[in-house]
Amino acid sequence: MDTFRGVFTSTSDFGSALVYATSVLIIRRNCTYASSNKLEELSGVVFSSLVHLKVLDLSTNNFKTIDSEALTSLKSLEELYLEDIGLKSLSRINFAELNLLKKLILGNNDIEAIFQHQFSGLNDLQVLDLSKNLIIKVPDDTLQNMISLQTLSLQSNQIRKVIDRRCLGGYTNLRKLNIGYNKIASRIVVKILQSFQPFNDKLCGETSSIGCRPYSMYLNDNNLTRIDVYDLFNVTNDKLQELHLANNELTTISTKRKYKLQALIVLNLRGNKITTVCGNRTTLDLSTPNVEVLQLDNNFIRNLEKGCLYNFLKLKVL
Repeated sequence: MDTFRGVFTSTSDFGSALVYATSVLIIRRNCTYASSNKLEELSGVVFSSLVHLKVLDLSTNNFKTIDSEALTSLKSLEELYLEDIGLKSLSRINFAELNLLKKLILGNNDIEAIFQHQFSGLNDLQVLDLSKNLIIKVPDDTLQNMISLQTLSLQSNQIRKVIDRRCLGGYTNLRKLNIGYNKIASRIVVKILQSFQPFNDKLCGETSSIGCRPYSMYLNDNNLTRIDVYDLFNVTNDKLQELHLANNELTTISTKRKYKLQALIVLNLRGNKITTVCGNRTTLDLSTPNVEVLQLDNNFIRNLEKGCLYNFLKLKVL
């Protein structure tokens, strides 16, 4: 049977988990959607028979307790959604048995800390979302060996300190890093960017056997006061195509050397303190020659000098 629909109007026993359900519970083949209910408890045996389950969505509930063994029987699970369930800690959740997990969504909770080796064993994980929590620091080695990770979202937390290069592991597959809406300062973000250097030290492109893959970085809504193209070049051996720096304290973008972000297509600089786009105080026009979308609204730019936009030959949106 592909689909089962059960409407619960009173307290029911779902396995041995206590369920106060007010909406429809839908169970499809290999998928269980129990989101937007009033689940309060998750016992260790509730999913014990669902050995073929691939997708589990428990988002938007209000769990008071989650048994440490509640997920261990889900050997085939590939996607797990635990968004907005009132989580304050991950210490009691055992992810170690979820060897096939590819997507883990933990956003919009009250998680304050991540512990070392919290996600050990998740070697196939491609998407990890820890956004909209209360995380202050990601400890060293927390995400180590997650070699398949493609998207890491830490946006809207309270992160101030350096994400250690060991924490960032050997992320050769990481395509999107979102650390926007935190409290990261310029000197910190430079160290984060430089931590990619040991793993991106081979040039890709037409003259190389290494294929280039698109890459996006979100650093918006932090406390950045300066950023240098040279620092960004550490991550651009793969194609950095989108760079979001909106709502910081940037006054300019400079470069220590004549590096160019050749692959950059979208550059978002909204809501900063930039006074000029080109000239002696910036190399923005020379370092981003292929930008198609340049967002500069809500800055301190008073005028555009004659010939200022000459180098933006591919610009489509300004």
